[in-house]
Amino acid sequence: MRGLLALGSVLLVLAASAASALGDSSFFEVDEEFHRRNRELLQEDGDYENPDDVEVSDDNGEDEDEGRPQEEPVYYSTEPSNGPTLFYDDTKNFLMEVKPGIVVNFYEAESNSSKPTAKVVLDQRATSVKGSMTSDRAFTINLEWKGTPMDSKFGNLRLESIMIKMTFLRTAKEWRLENLEASKTVVGGANLLDSQTQVKSSHGYKVTAPLGLTFCCADPGLFRPASAASGNRYKVGLSFPGLRLMAFDVPNTKFGPEWYCGEMMSIGLLVGILITLFFATICIYGFSMLASINTMDRFDDPKGKPIHVPLTE
Repeated sequence: MRGLLALGSVLLVLAASAASALGDSSFFEVDEEFHRRNRELLQEDGDYENPDDVEVSDDNGEDEDEGRPQEEPVYYSTEPSNGPTLFYDDTKNFLMEVKPGIVVNFYEAESNSSKPTAKVVLDQRATSVKGSMTSDRAFTINLEWKGTPMDSKFGNLRLESIMIKMTFLRTAKEWRLENLEASKTVVGGANLLDSQTQVKSSHGYKVTAPLGLTFCCADPGLFRPASAASGNRYKVGLSFPGLRLMAFDVPNTKFGPEWYCGEMMSIGLLVGILITLFFATICIYGFSMLASINTMDRFDDPKGKPIHVPLTE
């Protein structure tokens, strides 16, 4: 008992000394040299002037995202554009993008060769882009290059001017390219008469899409010349690489949802569907024949008169 009392008194003395030490700040005071060394280590690791400037991010990581560059919203200009890659008119009924530019293909008028004699890329801004509604359902756009000679592969000849005329027709559900021609073409000082081109490309594509959608085609092909005017030395064909085109009601120089070129149903898919329907018809016919078989519903009674089936030849 006395031992327990002595142990309790010793514990009380130690607690009192600890309490007095807590009240005195010198008990937990660290050497000033230790503070200095710790501060130098922090500056070497993080290049901070003061350890108090170190920011500790929370668990959600919100502080880490503050230093990242924010994506700026895309704004579309409503000003008309004359190319050479983007064309937009004042009427807001035509928007076209071509990369790297419209390609003019020249063919010998008297030759039936499918290989062009020369190609010229219209990589300069058009002189004017003018469009107008010719009727309630038709819209015509004129893209004209004039007074800016462009190098060609004719040798010493140059393409001095050209105007591309495009006519679009709007129906109840879609719009389409109805007419395409090159006019006011001057090559090496020689004027060419209007050259009509086909509206169906060499790849079999037609420029058409539902209303409000953008026709897109990375390689629509060549719009070959339909016929050569009498007196012309050359025929003109047009190519629109990387074509994106939207006609009628184009708001704020912004393309609508994309409508890609190509056939809705390829020949392979069509043949596969026909073969599947053929085999399905055979299976249905076979199952119907099996279902029409009547089973025997009369049997012999061992105690009765046997069934007699007459056989006639």
